[in-house]
Amino acid sequence: MEALSEPGECPFCVMYNNLEYNAVNFLMGPSVAYMEDDVRMATNAQGFCKNHYEKLHAAGNRLGLTLMLHTHFMEINKRLEKLYSEQVRHKNSLFSKESPPLPKYLDTVSQSCYICNMISNSYARYLDTFFGLFSKEEEVRKKLASSKGCCLPHLEDAVNLAPKKLSGQNLAQFYEILLNTQKSNMDKIEADLDWFVKKFDYRNQKESWKDSKDAPERAIQRLAGLKLGNSSNKGDENE
Repeated sequence: MEALSEPGECPFCVMYNNLEYNAVNFLMGPSVAYMEDDVRMATNAQGFCKNHYEKLHAAGNRLGLTLMLHTHFMEINKRLEKLYSEQVRHKNSLFSKESPPLPKYLDTVSQSCYICNMISNSYARYLDTFFGLFSKEEEVRKKLASSKGCCLPHLEDAVNLAPKKLSGQNLAQFYEILLNTQKSNMDKIEADLDWFVKKFDYRNQKESWKDSKDAPERAIQRLAGLKLGNSSNKGDENE
């Protein structure tokens, strides 16, 4: 309900971002979870994705991050030392039909992320709860109808999951409400992007910016679920 009440936000982004914030704070915050044996074993094995390395670094706990990096590096180097020699033997073998293990491990370790895995289970439960409430609570349907829809990645989640969680009239109503709000917001962003561009025509210099100053940021959020700071002040010279 809180996520649906955030003005202009994709409600699923709000839910996901809250989970992500809590996961980073769990590791880097005052609980010093990174010192717990079970957490350290998991982070050593899984590591983090590029996005979450960035967020862990931004949290400012350099000692905690370094401790996790140190033991994770030790785990990786131990595995790689063995795989390096296997790769060389495989290259020199004329009869081996199996793929060498090094590329497979590198692909696995580059895709693995402790925080992504931590979030995924909770996020799935949030989606289950959302669809359960949609089918029972008129207030949820009203809030969705008055929202601005979703970013495209989370629209994909919602559209794919809806037939598994809803049926009959509930499913039809969900599609009608969500897709109508989605179309309305996408059309508005398109119009604002168009006016943003036209404002740089000298003939429109004295015209109002209307709602277009943050149109690029809203478009990126809608397309990719990425919330950026508003850099619209750069356009003020043309106002």
